[in-house]
Amino acid sequence: MKQLLFICLLILLSCSSGKNYVSIQQIDSKYPITIGITHDTISYVDFPISFLMNRETNNPVTLLGHTYKSGSSYTLGDKEWYLNGIILYNVNGKIGYSPEGEDWRKLSCKQREYIVFIRYQQLTQEAKTLLKTQIKSFPDSGEVKIGNIQQLRKENKQIVFGFLKKDSISFTFSHINFMKKYIVNTIYMPVEVR
Repeated sequence: MKQLLFICLLILLSCSSGKNYVSIQQIDSKYPITIGITHDTISYVDFPISFLMNRETNNPVTLLGHTYKSGSSYTLGDKEWYLNGIILYNVNGKIGYSPEGEDWRKLSCKQREYIVFIRYQQLTQEAKTLLKTQIKSFPDSGEVKIGNIQQLRKENKQIVFGFLKKDSISFTFSHINFMKKYIVNTIYMPVEVR
């Protein structure tokens, strides 16, 4: 009898643990890295990180937000969880917000591509020097696109690993569990250097 009770409790806890309502998979990002330049100095770099997401339940699932933890040796800032970057969507091959009349924060059963643009600021001098080697024409101010993560990794994997290797991301979702209770869960995952 105790074994049956233990098995029932284990099943109940595993069903309500949170990950069975959504699928998240990091994929290769085909979007360019952006370097921001202010008065002849590199001030930030944006890395686009792509994920496929879909809900795995018939109940509604809503993406509420994300946080990011940078472990980069190329930044001077704190290595804590913080809101950093924006989430955009691949809408018919173009990066943007949800199409009018749709809310892509509400996950579908169909996989959709979500792109998180992570901004690194407070860059070390080493990071600025490495990034400068990737810029063909250096403007006084503005933004420069330098290719995607996979292209940069082939050219200089030190840059990609230095920024992304120790990073983590979290996504927060609201959903209704199997007991018809409204739940908010956060899923934490390491960023894969792809």
